[in-house]
Amino acid sequence: MKSLSKKMFPLLGILLGSFLMIACVADSDEKKTGENDIPVKYDAPLTVSDNAPLKWDIRLDNPYYLTEGDKKFVYLYLEVKGGEAKTDKKRAPLNLSLVLDRSGSMSGDKLKYAKKAIGFVINQLTQEDILSIIQYDDAVQVVSSSAPLNNKEVLHKKVESIQTGGSTNLCGGMQEGYVQVKSAKKSNYINRVLLLSDGLANVGITEPAQIEKIAQKNFREDGVATSTFGVGADYNENLMTGIAENGGANYYFIDNPDKIPGIFAKELEGLLSVVSQSTKVRINYPTNQLNLVKVFGYPHYIENDEIMVNLNDVYAKEEKAILLKFEVKGKLEKQADFICHLSYTDASSLNENKVKQSVTLRPTSDEQAYKQGEDLVVKENIVLFESTDLFDEVMKEADSGNFEKAKEKGKKLDEYMLNNSDSRFSDRFEKQKSNVSGYNSKLEEMESMPIEDQKVMQKSSKDANYQMKKKK
Repeated sequence: MKSLSKKMFPLLGILLGSFLMIACVADSDEKKTGENDIPVKYDAPLTVSDNAPLKWDIRLDNPYYLTEGDKKFVYLYLEVKGGEAKTDKKRAPLNLSLVLDRSGSMSGDKLKYAKKAIGFVINQLTQEDILSIIQYDDAVQVVSSSAPLNNKEVLHKKVESIQTGGSTNLCGGMQEGYVQVKSAKKSNYINRVLLLSDGLANVGITEPAQIEKIAQKNFREDGVATSTFGVGADYNENLMTGIAENGGANYYFIDNPDKIPGIFAKELEGLLSVVSQSTKVRINYPTNQLNLVKVFGYPHYIENDEIMVNLNDVYAKEEKAILLKFEVKGKLEKQADFICHLSYTDASSLNENKVKQSVTLRPTSDEQAYKQGEDLVVKENIVLFESTDLFDEVMKEADSGNFEKAKEKGKKLDEYMLNNSDSRFSDRFEKQKSNVSGYNSKLEEMESMPIEDQKVMQKSSKDANYQMKKKK
């Protein structure tokens, strides 16, 4: 009997340990449903699956809403990040249209380096890719129609023959780019127009809002995105940014012509490393409890009470972030659920994927729980996104020649950055802080600058602000 008891003690110990572990887990699970428990935080983005090309991260600025507080706004942050490029997998083929401004102002180094950039693109593509080349001044001409790259030598000769001409029918060139891409469009291809200009649209459709709508229509309805490249000091950077924003792709500021090939190489590098296509986010939120105030980061639209954001192509290791600002209707009396859907096509396998994740906002009267619930990642992104909007307002005043008003708003922006700083923030915050303070110091002398220098300063500062919004 004693021998049997000795054998039983280890077994009883194991059983007792298991019981205690189960009790702890049960107790933990029970606490998770309690009003004041803080949900699990993720230090790294949530992986959709082990082999998925994307990761995503969804956070609230705080999982609690303090019922006795005076907080009006709630923020939801979503981040999608591309995984590593799979070198052993076949990349998605490209269907590109290069649309080149050849107006008179492009003469000299601008046209020389633009041709060099197009030559680089030709050399990097394969026979599986499709390319068309458009040139425009007053008129629009197709240098080479959409076709696979079977004879690169002929294409190089056609590019070399491009000469400068007259005015700038930017919209006409862009529209012909859409025609060419759509004539060869295939679902598994990356379909994109690359539009380069150094001047103002002054022939054909010239109204910025109308041009941006055309870019938006071709992106949303036909899946053809538009990247824009602005060269020098004389183009309309607001228009070129608007085309890229509404056209679902990228905007680049090129201050010197010799940088054109490098910037094209950067865009092409991304296109050649696409890990997901047709990437979309849908967000359901309780419309009876919250009002949507603003979506930062990317254009959105509302469909059946859902917030829709089309992120399009995601490159390897690229991060795309969205911040949503909501206003609480009255006081939050019951929990509010945010249900987020991510859909995309794996660029290598062409498999369509759909995943769902939700986060919950809970009302509480516990100030300690609320204080502990603050999310540092979201807090930093609130400051960064809000500051980019405020920065845009400062530069808008300078665009209009209201330099005193710009200084006044710039000072308020400086104060906003200072009052909302946190020593735990990342280098991105310090970079934005430097961008703002550097711009404000230049404002003191901007009014007396030559017009050309003013234009370059504005374009450079707007580009830095754009890069901050896009996490580039």
